Amino acid sequence: ICSAFARCFNVEDAPDYKEAEVKLTNLADIYYEPVTSQMKFIKSGKKENMNRMLMVAFLVALIAMINYINYSVALIPYRIKSINIRKIAGASVARLRCAQLFESVVISLVACLPAVLLNLSLDIPVLLRLVSLSLAVGLIAGIYPAVSATSISMQMALKGSYGLSPKGLALRKMLIGIQYVISFTLVILAFVIYQQNRYMESRSFGYGKNRIAVVVLNGKTVGKIDLFTNELKKYSGIEDVAFSSAKVGAEELYRGGGAEKNNEMMYFHYLNVSPNFLSVMDIPVMEGRCPRREDRQSQGLLFVFNRKAKEEYGLEVGDRLITYWKDKGITDELKINSLRTGAYPLAFVINEKNAGMPVACIKIRQGADMEKATEHIRQTFKEIDPAYPVEIEYYETIIRQLYRDEIHTGRIVSASCLASVLISLSGILGLVLFETQYRRREIAIRKVLGATVKDVLYRFNRTYLMVLIVSFVISVPVSVYLAGEWLKNFAYKVPLDWMVYVVSFFSILLLTVFVVTLQTWRTANENPVKSLSVN
Repeated sequence: ICSAFARCFNVEDAPDYKEAEVKLTNLADIYYEPVTSQMKFIKSGKKENMNRMLMVAFLVALIAMINYINYSVALIPYRIKSINIRKIAGASVARLRCAQLFESVVISLVACLPAVLLNLSLDIPVLLRLVSLSLAVGLIAGIYPAVSATSISMQMALKGSYGLSPKGLALRKMLIGIQYVISFTLVILAFVIYQQNRYMESRSFGYGKNRIAVVVLNGKTVGKIDLFTNELKKYSGIEDVAFSSAKVGAEELYRGGGAEKNNEMMYFHYLNVSPNFLSVMDIPVMEGRCPRREDRQSQGLLFVFNRKAKEEYGLEVGDRLITYWKDKGITDELKINSLRTGAYPLAFVINEKNAGMPVACIKIRQGADMEKATEHIRQTFKEIDPAYPVEIEYYETIIRQLYRDEIHTGRIVSASCLASVLISLSGILGLVLFETQYRRREIAIRKVLGATVKDVLYRFNRTYLMVLIVSFVISVPVSVYLAGEWLKNFAYKVPLDWMVYVVSFFSILLLTVFVVTLQTWRTANENPVKSLSVN
């Protein structure tokens, strides 16, 4: 393939490509290849984001496995009699354990079934890997309950003391603690991601984003810019129309350029814009003057730099560069790329001859009907080129598209956070059910000796609150590290707010107290005589 390409493409006719290297890329790897603005039709993603999603999925699966173990262990007292009857009838321990493992695998596969049905469009190998993963999860989660249930001696089963084993209680509390650590970490990360996304969407970029419609013109419309502008302005709700070579605020990087100043090279990114572009986009000129329409007739190129360029290269209004460009002004701080990267030197080129400016920025008057203005823009395009499928965007959509990876990550982490908390609480419910079953007599004796319902509820809640506090302390440094690593992707970021940790702690605390109290309330209010009479 490379040889055929070399035969068809003669590098001698393209001196700039003499050092170019032709290579083949696996189709599976193209998804992770960096995509330029000219190749946005290629669906792409970041391997780092995929790894993060896999890690979140693994943590949720781990919580689910722990939850299943706790529930299975909580049911062991109810199964001891049937298990020992089977032993007496001649069933081997290995056979009993295989039956327990089979039950665990079946439950896991049934839980996997909705995921398979929702993703039938995936390739067969991918679905088979999903089923294999479900099979492995069922086996791993079922090992401990199967071994525990078949290892109880006859004597312990008859005494009913299995549920009071200190080692068993310690293990189950440790598993609950692991669930809490994961849940706290995911909740804190979800809050941090939400705050960063809100900050990115609401931060001032140094230009006006409100009531600006952005449209990419086709070749036919570009050739009739004056007609297009006049037709648009016939509607009173449209204030002005400006043009640029690229969408402001929609790219990470823009076209690069260079010039020589005082025998030193300076490098910057630039956009070709119409003279009224700065006023339409509400970009203030802090030094010098704002460009005017008559500047298009100027012999030398005129441009306006941002403050970053002024600070980095010591530019002043009126400086002349070797490229025959003349500095006409300095804007305030601008951020026309995403917050993932820092500000860089930027120039707005006003009157470059034959410069393509296919992006129209249409400013809609304050108080005008947005729907009517949008429809007028659409009708104007139909009159000039009925075949062109015009797409009208507003900056809310453009910014969301710029941060689509972060928004998608936030949604997945939030959903995983909710799932982990619900699974953890259901695990606590199973453990409380287990303990109340085996401490019924203890609770009855305490009530006979004068303990109130409040005292009983306090004793049960205290145990889980201690586990919760220890888990929170462990989760804080873990979440701080993970949140810090994620925020490293941004040059502009929110600080880690201590309120995030307070809200996360008390949210899970209140939910835990509610679940424990709800499950314990029935046993605490039970007649002591009835509890003491149970064999």
